[in-house]
Amino acid sequence: MNFNQIIGDQITGISVLLYDDKIHSACIEEILITLSTSKFFIAVNSEYDEIILKINNECQLKIQDDNYRIIDIKDSSENILHNLVNKKICWIWTLNNNQGYDDALQLEVSLNEENEKYQFLAIASKLDIYRLTK
Repeated sequence: MNFNQIIGDQITGISVLLYDDKIHSACIEEILITLSTSKFFIAVNSEYDEIILKINNECQLKIQDDNYRIIDIKDSSENILHNLVNKKICWIWTLNNNQGYDDALQLEVSLNEENEKYQFLAIASKLDIYRLTK
């Protein structure tokens, strides 16, 4: 995938699709990052625990049944993704495992020349998100 089209774009909003069956803890299955020029969609293929990436303005989160809900991250400051809003994308890496699957994405963002890195890992049919530190 060619990420050059979104390098330098500002993140203007983030929404997530949560799966919550009320028995287990809620988990993120899809993320929609709204950019100044496009939309960046991150999801997990639950059959292979592979990350799915799309860039276009047609991307949308899809509620499949009553166990799903969409959350706008701008309104949720306790979520790690809240830190990405208003920052610009500097670098994007996909991480390929030993079986040949792309199972993670690493994103570097900046605001006022302060850079941060985040990793989105497809694991156990969900997306785990980490802020990387030195």
